[in-house]
Amino acid sequence: IIPGYIGGRMIKWLAEIEVTGEESNNFYHFNDNRVLPVGVDVERATKEGWWFKPEYIINELNINAAIAYPAHGEAVSAAKPAYALQGYAYSGGGRKVTRVEVSLDQCQTWELAEITVKEKPRWGAGSSGAKAKYWCWFFWELELPMARLAAANEICLRAWDEAQNTMPERPTWNVMGMMNNPVYRVRVHSAGPGMVRFEHPTQAGPDKEHGWMVQMAQARPEGVLNWGWGGQGGPAAPPRPDVK
Repeated sequence: IIPGYIGGRMIKWLAEIEVTGEESNNFYHFNDNRVLPVGVDVERATKEGWWFKPEYIINELNINAAIAYPAHGEAVSAAKPAYALQGYAYSGGGRKVTRVEVSLDQCQTWELAEITVKEKPRWGAGSSGAKAKYWCWFFWELELPMARLAAANEICLRAWDEAQNTMPERPTWNVMGMMNNPVYRVRVHSAGPGMVRFEHPTQAGPDKEHGWMVQMAQARPEGVLNWGWGGQGGPAAPPRPDVK
């Protein structure tokens, strides 16, 4: 296990370690785990040698965060006094997550969540700043009046780390579809009289049939969303007809 690095750099079923004086020529070392520029597709990458450019290799994780609660499909009474939003955040290279923010007005204004740190820095007693390394998830929570959540189009989430890295508002296309870390958005829907239902963009694991982003992609003729690469539209939720 290599803390702060992507899973693709952690060899499974390790049986032997060989130290060499040059980079591995393994097929997957070059043809996987790369973030190539927008517009560089498989054909161009192969023809022009983009797979072998060292500046596009993925090693350290980028900053990311997600909402766990409300869960996908969860229905909540709008009459409930308050609801505690919860989730996690992390960054690569041992960088500390310094703040997590929630927006109910589609990224116009932000509110600070409370962060819980479950570990001590992994770099000697009393270390701080860049010498203090954090490898675990940071858990966050923000309690808000349920009336505010029930009136929102969506719940938006972003995190920041100590290097001032944050999550962009829109995803960016790349040929491998890797390392996209846009603002996490949970849509809010009416679920009948006095109830609201929450919808995540997609689901973890093999079931990819549910989620607002999945449905948007399936509705397009080509079956993909090309935001940030000449595609139309964007991730922001449309106005709810039941909310004035």
